[in-house]
Amino acid sequence: MDDTRTGADRQSEVLDVQLLDAFAQIEALLRLGREVQREALRVRGLPNPVTPGQRRVAGQTICQHLDQMRNECRTLGDVMKELRKTATKLDKLLASEAATT
Repeated sequence: MDDTRTGADRQSEVLDVQLLDAFAQIEALLRLGREVQREALRVRGLPNPVTPGQRRVAGQTICQHLDQMRNECRTLGDVMKELRKTATKLDKLLASEAATT
């Protein structure tokens, strides 16, 4: 085991993992946004003409995806709060290390 690792080193690893969580949430938002775009095209009959019933289903699907996006945004907000706490702790650890060297 490497004894030269500091608390700041370990904290920066936690930050890396939390940042990956944030990226995953952002990717989920992007994926859902693309789904909304696809359904909006379907409403307009693109790339193929659709029936009024299919247009209605597309509209409902858009609403469902937007609800999912709102939930993903909430989760992203929670992840970002934790990420900020981790970054603040890292900053304090680094300040403490700098003061002792």
